[in-house]
Amino acid sequence: MNGGVCIAPNKCRCKPGYVGNSCHKDVALMMVESMDPPQLQYYWTTFRQETGEKYKDLFIKSIEQQNKQAQEYVIAIVIASSISEAKRANTTDIPGSDGVPSERTEVS
Repeated sequence: MNGGVCIAPNKCRCKPGYVGNSCHKDVALMMVESMDPPQLQYYWTTFRQETGEKYKDLFIKSIEQQNKQAQEYVIAIVIASSISEAKRANTTDIPGSDGVPSERTEVS
Protein backbone atom coordinates (compact mmCIF):
# COMPACT_ATOMS: atom_id res chain seq x y z
CA MET A 1 0.00 0.00 0.00
CA ASN A 2 1.19 3.60 -0.68
CA GLY A 3 4.16 2.36 -2.67
CA GLY A 4 5.56 0.13 0.07
CA VAL A 5 7.14 -3.25 -0.64
CA CYS A 6 6.16 -6.14 1.63
CA ILE A 7 9.11 -8.32 2.58
CA ALA A 8 7.31 -10.67 4.98
CA PRO A 9 3.83 -11.11 6.44
CA ASN A 10 2.93 -7.86 8.24
CA LYS A 11 6.35 -6.41 7.43
CA CYS A 12 6.79 -3.86 4.65
CA ARG A 13 9.42 -1.37 3.62
CA CYS A 14 7.47 1.83 3.35
CA LYS A 15 8.15 4.90 1.28
CA PRO A 16 9.10 7.98 3.32
CA GLY A 17 6.05 9.43 4.99
CA TYR A 18 4.26 6.12 5.58
CA VAL A 19 4.50 3.57 8.36
CA GLY A 20 2.64 0.51 9.58
CA ASN A 21 2.57 -3.20 8.81
CA SER A 22 1.24 -2.45 5.32
CA CYS A 23 2.40 1.18 4.93
CA HIS A 24 -1.16 2.30 5.49
CA LYS A 25 -0.48 5.10 7.98
CA ASP A 26 0.47 8.57 6.75
CA VAL A 27 3.02 9.95 9.22
CA ALA A 28 2.13 13.60 8.58
CA LEU A 29 -1.54 12.92 9.18
CA MET A 30 -0.79 10.90 12.32
CA MET A 31 1.41 13.72 13.66
CA VAL A 32 -1.47 16.18 13.21
CA GLU A 33 -4.30 14.03 14.50
CA SER A 34 -2.73 12.05 17.33
CA MET A 35 -2.68 13.33 20.91
CA ASP A 36 -0.96 10.24 22.30
CA PRO A 37 2.68 11.05 23.24
CA PRO A 38 4.01 7.47 22.90
CA GLN A 39 2.33 7.14 19.50
CA LEU A 40 3.72 10.48 18.36
CA GLN A 41 7.19 9.48 19.54
CA TYR A 42 6.93 6.19 17.65
CA TYR A 43 5.87 7.84 14.40
CA TRP A 44 8.46 10.60 14.69
CA THR A 45 11.25 8.15 15.46
CA THR A 46 10.21 5.79 12.67
CA PHE A 47 9.98 8.64 10.17
CA ARG A 48 13.40 10.01 11.17
CA GLN A 49 14.99 6.56 10.93
CA GLU A 50 13.55 6.05 7.46
CA THR A 51 14.39 9.47 6.08
CA GLY A 52 17.10 11.00 8.25
CA GLU A 53 19.81 8.44 7.69
CA LYS A 54 19.14 8.29 3.97
CA TYR A 55 19.58 12.02 3.52
CA LYS A 56 22.15 12.79 6.21
CA ASP A 57 25.18 12.72 3.88
CA LEU A 58 23.34 14.74 1.24
CA PHE A 59 22.36 17.31 3.88
CA ILE A 60 25.96 17.59 5.14
CA LYS A 61 27.27 18.04 1.57
CA SER A 62 24.65 20.72 0.95
CA ILE A 63 25.65 22.64 4.08
CA GLU A 64 29.34 22.37 3.21
CA GLN A 65 28.64 23.69 -0.31
CA GLN A 66 26.57 26.58 1.07
CA ASN A 67 29.35 27.45 3.53
CA LYS A 68 31.93 27.42 0.73
CA GLN A 69 29.74 29.69 -1.42
CA ALA A 70 29.23 32.06 1.52
CA GLN A 71 32.99 32.25 2.10
CA GLU A 72 33.60 32.94 -1.60
CA TYR A 73 30.94 35.65 -1.51
CA VAL A 74 32.55 37.32 1.51
CA ILE A 75 35.96 37.18 -0.17
CA ALA A 76 34.49 38.77 -3.32
CA ILE A 77 32.90 41.55 -1.24
CA VAL A 78 36.17 42.22 0.59
CA ILE A 79 38.10 42.37 -2.70
CA ALA A 80 35.52 44.66 -4.32
CA SER A 81 35.56 46.91 -1.26
CA SER A 82 39.36 47.04 -1.27
CA ILE A 83 39.44 47.95 -4.96
CA SER A 84 36.83 50.64 -4.41
CA GLU A 85 38.80 52.09 -1.49
CA ALA A 86 42.02 52.04 -3.52
CA LYS A 87 40.33 53.87 -6.40
CA ARG A 88 38.97 56.49 -4.02
CA ALA A 89 42.39 56.94 -2.42
CA ASN A 90 44.07 57.37 -5.82
CA THR A 91 41.55 59.84 -7.24
CA THR A 92 41.47 62.20 -4.26
CA ASP A 93 45.15 63.05 -4.82
CA ILE A 94 44.58 64.09 -8.45
CA PRO A 95 43.65 67.75 -9.08
CA GLY A 96 40.11 68.01 -10.38
CA SER A 97 39.11 64.59 -9.10
CA ASP A 98 36.59 66.13 -6.74
CA GLY A 99 34.26 66.77 -9.64
CA VAL A 100 35.38 70.38 -10.08
CA PRO A 101 37.35 70.96 -13.29
CA SER A 102 40.86 72.16 -12.63
CA GLU A 103 42.11 75.36 -14.24
CA ARG A 104 43.97 74.79 -17.44
CA THR A 105 46.65 76.96 -18.84
CA GLU A 106 47.06 77.00 -22.53
CA VAL A 107 50.49 76.97 -24.05
CA SER A 108 50.97 79.10 -27.17
